[in-house]
Amino acid sequence: TPRTYPADRVLKVETIWNDKHQSARAAMEKHDYPTALGLLAAADREEQRLWVRRIIGEEMVKSYAALGEWQRAGEVFIALTQSDSTTPAYRIAPLAWYPSTAVQPLQARAWLARREVPVAVLLGASFLLTSTGDSQSATQALQALTRSEDPHLATLAETQLWRLELARVTLERVERWERRQAEFPTAIQAGPNFIIGEAWTRLGQSDRAALAYLRVPV
Repeated sequence: TPRTYPADRVLKVETIWNDKHQSARAAMEKHDYPTALGLLAAADREEQRLWVRRIIGEEMVKSYAALGEWQRAGEVFIALTQSDSTTPAYRIAPLAWYPSTAVQPLQARAWLARREVPVAVLLGASFLLTSTGDSQSATQALQALTRSEDPHLATLAETQLWRLELARVTLERVERWERRQAEFPTAIQAGPNFIIGEAWTRLGQSDRAALAYLRVPV
C-alpha cells in the first residue's frame, strides 16, 4: 500500500542509482567538482526518473557553487524550482548574503527582469541589492516578493532586505530578527543566521555573533 510522508521528514532515499551518478557522488566527496559535473550531466541524460533528475540538479547546484560558478548554479536552481515549486533545493539557493560580484551585473539584471519567474527575480535582486545603480529596483522587487504566497520566496526576500539595515542596526532590531528567524523553516535558516551574525559583529557582541555564525553550517 502506498504511503505518503511530508518531505521534511525524509532523511535519506535508498534506491538504485546509475553508475555515472554514483561516480559523480564519489568525485564530489573528493571535492573534484569539474569531474563530478561532467558525470552528473551524463547521469542526467541517462536517467528516466524525474525525481532522481531533480536530485541530480541539486547536486549540480552544489558543485557549481563550490567552484564559484554562481551564474550556472543560479540557472540550474531556477530550472529546479520551475520543475518543482516545492523543491527542497531552496536550502541551497545560490543567493548573495553579502556584497558579491560572483554574478555579473548584466546577468543579475536579466534575472531581475524575469518577472514571470519569481525565483529568478529573487536571485537577481540578491546580487544587485548593494549595487549603486540597481539597489532601488532590487529593493522594490524584494519588497514585492515578501508578499508572495510561497513561504520560501517570501521569507528569503524578507531576510535579504535585512542586509540593507546592517549599517544602522540596533540591539532591538537584531533581537527581533532572531525571534523571526526561529519561525522560519529550518532548511532556509542559514542565510538569515549569517545576517544576524553580521549584525551582532557590528554591535560588538562577539559571543552572540559567534553563536549565529555557528548555526549557519548546522
